[in-house]
Amino acid sequence: MWLVLIFGPLLFMSAVSMLMGQFFEKAGIAVSKSRIPVLNVYAWIQIMDRKPWWLVFVLVPYFNIILIIWMVTELLKMYGKRGFLQQAAGIFFWPLYLPFLNFKETLKYEPKVMEKRSTGMEWADALLFAVVAATIIRTFVFEAYTIPTSSMESTLMVGDFLFVSKIHYGPRVPNTPLTFPMVHRDMPFTGGKSYLEKPSLPYYRLPGFQSVERNDMVVFNWPVENYYTQADFPVDKKQNYIKRCVAIAGDTLQINEGVLSINGEKAFVPKNLQGKFFVTYTNPELSVGRLIHGSANGDECNLNITQLYKNYPFLKELADLDVNLCDIYPEAHGIDSYRLPINNNELIAKIQAISFIDTIYRVVGMPGQTDGQLYPEFAQAKGWNLDNYGPIQIPYAGMTIQLDQENWATYGMAINDYEKADIVRSNGAFTMGGKAVTEYTFKMNYYFMMGDNRINSLDSRFWGFVPEDHIVGKAWFIWLSLDKYKTWMEGKIRWSRTFTVVSNME
Repeated sequence: MWLVLIFGPLLFMSAVSMLMGQFFEKAGIAVSKSRIPVLNVYAWIQIMDRKPWWLVFVLVPYFNIILIIWMVTELLKMYGKRGFLQQAAGIFFWPLYLPFLNFKETLKYEPKVMEKRSTGMEWADALLFAVVAATIIRTFVFEAYTIPTSSMESTLMVGDFLFVSKIHYGPRVPNTPLTFPMVHRDMPFTGGKSYLEKPSLPYYRLPGFQSVERNDMVVFNWPVENYYTQADFPVDKKQNYIKRCVAIAGDTLQINEGVLSINGEKAFVPKNLQGKFFVTYTNPELSVGRLIHGSANGDECNLNITQLYKNYPFLKELADLDVNLCDIYPEAHGIDSYRLPINNNELIAKIQAISFIDTIYRVVGMPGQTDGQLYPEFAQAKGWNLDNYGPIQIPYAGMTIQLDQENWATYGMAINDYEKADIVRSNGAFTMGGKAVTEYTFKMNYYFMMGDNRINSLDSRFWGFVPEDHIVGKAWFIWLSLDKYKTWMEGKIRWSRTFTVVSNME
């Protein structure tokens, strides 16, 4: 497939150039050259008065898409087609528009003649090209993403602005190709859908540098959004989530007392993996959790840091240790739960040393203590919880399962919702298209995603597997990190995290 990405655009340009003889003739190049593959692209570069080695750029995957569009717009200008609509036709329909001009118009080659154009038209042309180029980059190369929640802390922090690489796993061809540029699914300012549902393209992924691997930090479309919201979003318009891929297709996953195992072996432990800690205070009436949230059920965390520090100056001691105050909740009288890195003994010691802290200790769920609402539906009956979960096998393309009640509870959502098999379960029997079926073979690979903040992450333990067609890309690079609870004067920019490669933070 990489050969297609490298040579495909060049050969496609060559094919279109065979229908552009007049363009070559008017530029003083023999028409016969327009009919020779590859040589006609080289001649096109000559018409634009560029160096011969520009031909090499046409072979650079993904970059060549942008380059070809730029070459088309420049070529049109050299033949007097500088109008906004003419340039737009060239950008969006150039394989048709250039041959159309070749056969329907008498072209005039004028590379040195530049029409006097209004400033507005010049800006419109520049804006059009910029939007098209940015849309192509966003769709096929990388996309900006912001960490919205604490589910990946302390590896990825709320306020991290990062780039997500789409070329690592291979970019997806959009399911909804007709969409407003540079937005996900909602129109800016006015609201409403930013895309047309028709035409709709089937799932197809271009070649990438690698497949999804264990411990990759992956951005994906939340598979069960339509189930929870009763909406009907196309796959590429579902909400984006970011988690760590802890298990890939074919793996068997299990968690025992907080320890994750894959295929019977202890899994990689992220440096900043977080767990649940109980903290008691020297003054039992003091509860940081209640100061922050108001009550045990209060999920809102609208901190006015300046006022909070003024009223309760001791809180700054915690904040200065990079403890997320919003992840502190009241558990009982004088006891709060904290989400902290389980392997950072130095941080735990520093918290213990704070004057108003009495004790701090980690809490791990025991087998049989059900959390409820976990996936699959029999999890509660089996006594599964966040710290004791599984075993469960991750399905892979080609994997065949027997259709029974337990397998259906585990894999039924993937079979019907993601693979559209339309299997009906009735009175313990299964039918598809009116015919009885006893087994099913998966068409796609699936993945199991978890947040590094294991005790405070809505992940695959709650809603199941992520199918391969929902994978967006790999978290790649943090270009800016802002602390939402600090002012610019208090050090809002986290300089230690800015310009950081994500893979170096594991």
